Amino acid sequence: RSVWESPDGTAEGSDGSTIRCELMLSVNLVREIKTENGEMWCELTSITHGVSPGVPIFVGKQLGLVAAENYIKDIRALFEK
Repeated sequence: RSVWESPDGTAEGSDGSTIRCELMLSVNLVREIKTENGEMWCELTSITHGVSPGVPIFVGKQLGLVAAENYIKDIRALFEK
């Protein structure tokens, strides 16, 4: 349920001058993988679903790819220290 909704599920005081963006779901799954030659790797699956009516779909897809790439870079940077 949206944080902008009242307990009965309606938007209080909403007018047409605002656009709401909502993060509906975000999941990160990290799995350990052992390769055939014995090396240990990990598989990272990240799924995020959001609603942003003011952003065109092609822009949202591009932003999603950039955000995912930066997320992986940040995780790698933590382990390189």
